[in-house]
Amino acid sequence: MPARTLCLLVVAACAIAARPVSAQTALAGDTIEIHRAAGPITIDGDLSDPGWHDAVRIDRWYETQPGDNTPPPVRNIGYLAYDDHAFYAAFEFEDPNPSTMRAPYADRDNIGNGTNDYGGVLLDPRNTGSTGAFFVVTPRNVQYDSITDDASGENASPDFFWDSATKIGPHGWTLEIRIPFSSLRYRHIDPQTWRILLYRNYPRDHHYQFFSAKLPRDGNCLVCRANVLTGLERLPSGGHLVVAPYGSASDAAVRGDGPGDPIAAKPVDWRAGVDVKYLPNADNAIDATVKPDFSQVEADTAQIATNQRFALFYAEKRPFFLEGADLLATPIQAVYTRTIAAPDAGVRATGKAAGLRYTVLVADDSGGGSAVLPGATHSSLAPVDFGSTVTIARVKRDIGLSFVGALVTDREARGSNGHNRVAGPDFQWRPTGSDSFSGQWLASTSRTPNRPDLAAEWTGETLNGHATTVQWSHDTKHLDWYAAYHDASDGFRADVGFVPQVGFRDVTLQPGWTVHPTGAVSRVRTFIVLDRTTDT
Repeated sequence: MPARTLCLLVVAACAIAARPVSAQTALAGDTIEIHRAAGPITIDGDLSDPGWHDAVRIDRWYETQPGDNTPPPVRNIGYLAYDDHAFYAAFEFEDPNPSTMRAPYADRDNIGNGTNDYGGVLLDPRNTGSTGAFFVVTPRNVQYDSITDDASGENASPDFFWDSATKIGPHGWTLEIRIPFSSLRYRHIDPQTWRILLYRNYPRDHHYQFFSAKLPRDGNCLVCRANVLTGLERLPSGGHLVVAPYGSASDAAVRGDGPGDPIAAKPVDWRAGVDVKYLPNADNAIDATVKPDFSQVEADTAQIATNQRFALFYAEKRPFFLEGADLLATPIQAVYTRTIAAPDAGVRATGKAAGLRYTVLVADDSGGGSAVLPGATHSSLAPVDFGSTVTIARVKRDIGLSFVGALVTDREARGSNGHNRVAGPDFQWRPTGSDSFSGQWLASTSRTPNRPDLAAEWTGETLNGHATTVQWSHDTKHLDWYAAYHDASDGFRADVGFVPQVGFRDVTLQPGWTVHPTGAVSRVRTFIVLDRTTDT
């Protein structure tokens, strides 16, 4: 790793330490005071239930796109309430021409990436000012949920338990949402203070977006701008224990290959396992699994594999690996839990202590699937028919809107003397509301499995390498730029991650200038991309 890059990481980390922690509080939107529902609420899209009669009403919304926090062209009204078991949100979305509504029937989480109508809420129950959960719904009641983090972005892999219902009328559509408190993480204090954003996506002649709080165009965070939500009192305790055992058995009989051969019974195939989740409080979770059953996990979304030079990425959907998914997201994707193909057993602790967010995972993987063999211009795959033990440890310290962190991963192959160990720091520094610096440096030491029958490069050789990334984003109303430096040496390996390209160095610079005219065109950005990639 070049000395100047290491110096940049150290200087940035020191600057982060001096950043005031109160920055998130200063950016928060207006306060909304909620109170208990006056009566029962039925989730059916009809807002005439007694529980909505005295609910807090939010009718101040802001058009954040294409307008710059201007009044929306259509009326949006939100209602909030809660009872002993759940949090409720309801919406009345005006639409002068419902026939232009874009709301096709689709699978969960497939809401068109801004091209369809939808609305809902972002909740930050722990009042972090940086991490929240999105719950949005289309007029056809297609749900989308995700974890969004101002530092690492949005992850739609987690699927929460919640209910919704919609109704389309002659003047727009209505939406009701019920989120059980058991699906949320909040501290055991009374009264509670949360963060919340109400949201509507409205694609028509322009792509309109409306929020309940102002989002400046030169801002570089979303959750930090959320409204403060007060008035939540006497909520149920956030800690609980979930034990989910399963058992299955299959019996089969087959006939021999020859004519007249009798039908012979095969031995009964017995399977059993258990998943355990213990939540002592809102900040900590302990997961354990033995012979987990993933038969109910959503199948992978189809992708086009033709003419692809590098391995395809598939989102993680297995429940055991989704706790703290945002915590494992780093600039270099050194953790990709799908590399743990068939865990026989695993244990994981995730939480926050002494100002540090952490997760530690240990799993016994029986093998299967394919390993990615990275290269400078393409990657290849090798079958994995041996087991391994995987360890992942991640810590992160939030300092205002910035953070510093560290990651360690280890995969120890069984029966082939192979291993891969990766470690290094990462950071994100936001000195202003318009600038964001992020970076990561990782070092790896590996011994490839001694299995040339599976892959030509698996000969038991020793590999050492490093990977570095440094990025700078600058966003203002008119001027923006993105600059990045990436470097991965030929010997770098991240066998617990998704790093399909090594042996290259890349430098990118993309400056741009944006204007916001009125009329048929609402945004024009002129830009230039300068990029140099070197095969090292």
